[in-house]
Amino acid sequence: MTAIDSNEFGPSGGLCDETTLINENFAAMGTNVHLIVLGLEETAVDHARTSARELIESTEGRLSRFRPDSEVAQLNRAGGRPVVVSRPTLDLIALARQAWVDTHGAFDPMLGRELAEAGYDQPFDLISAPACTPNPGSSSRRDRSGDTSPTAAIETDAESGLVVLPAGAQLDLGGIAKGATADLVAAHLMDLGASGCCVNIGGDLRVRGDGPDNGTWTVTLDCPGSAETRIVALVEGAVCTSSTTRRTWPTASGSAHHLIDPATGQSRVDGPQTVSAIAKTAVGAEVVTKWMLAGGQPEHFMASGLTVDRSGHVAHSVSFDVFVLQAATR
Repeated sequence: MTAIDSNEFGPSGGLCDETTLINENFAAMGTNVHLIVLGLEETAVDHARTSARELIESTEGRLSRFRPDSEVAQLNRAGGRPVVVSRPTLDLIALARQAWVDTHGAFDPMLGRELAEAGYDQPFDLISAPACTPNPGSSSRRDRSGDTSPTAAIETDAESGLVVLPAGAQLDLGGIAKGATADLVAAHLMDLGASGCCVNIGGDLRVRGDGPDNGTWTVTLDCPGSAETRIVALVEGAVCTSSTTRRTWPTASGSAHHLIDPATGQSRVDGPQTVSAIAKTAVGAEVVTKWMLAGGQPEHFMASGLTVDRSGHVAHSVSFDVFVLQAATR
């Protein structure tokens, strides 16, 4: 059995097979990336390895809020002025805004300022000192409902490539950028002739084509706070995990994590502590995780999901059963 750990800093997995031409881990997009590629021609292996890394690097270069020359950083500095961005960035911003509409605000791409105020104002591996307690009068206390939300005010023009963000608000595409990149890299590897591939970017995992386990990909879902795990089998699709137990840092008043509640502008303190969503694409699964963290059911988006509550109890949707190979106790 091939066990690929879907979690952000989990082990690289136990895959070892003569048809495995690429099976490697490296750091990118502020997290760990795991690539598995099967069935390539020998002459295509080096190009596939190099081009996949270049594709991830170029995407991070456009979308990181921490890189001053990125398109997202330029938008965040623009103060409400229009900025011309590349078509992939424009499309992702438009998709993120639509996801905000579809999830009734549970998924919100305009939380960059709130993340910075909570202490996530630099790449995660550089965070060490306690962050300041957010100012009660700051943007984290704005009414983000309906037309008053900064996300509602995002303007895009497909013909010119112009994007306008509301002054004072900041874009953060962190999670959905990882999902979009996993989808993009997987498609690229299949275009190069792979018979199957798995792309895992910090818990946003996309599989395409034939897997090594009788045509499937076997993925282990860790359940932080619980003694249980779930092992699932995927053929084509994605699984994304979001957890309040990961990406945490000290603050002056205790600790914070990166999953901001749009309703409060601060780290979420209610709902499940970990969710995993299975969907057709990693972008879709990423959006569904935010919906589930806010209490939504994955079936609303024709997805399947697993939750771990704050006492460690594991539950999953009825549709999740079809994917489960094993429920194990550690």
